[in-house]
Amino acid sequence: MGGEALLRDATPEDVTAIARFQTDCRREAYRGLVSDSYLESIGADEREARWRGRLARNSASRQMELCGPIPIRVSG
Repeated sequence: MGGEALLRDATPEDVTAIARFQTDCRREAYRGLVSDSYLESIGADEREARWRGRLARNSASRQMELCGPIPIRVSG
């Protein structure tokens, strides 16, 4: 698998995708450990609001970076 990695500052346009990604990862990671009803009740809205706040507070010197597109293969 090949590809290029792109590192750049996160922007307000990235917030929805970041929040969805984090929410999906959380659901996948905790599936089987906590109830499905709890996992399905978790929405991306709260994470999206947090990211919007982070970007607003750090607009002068952003320290957060967004990676993509990076092909990832996990084995083992």
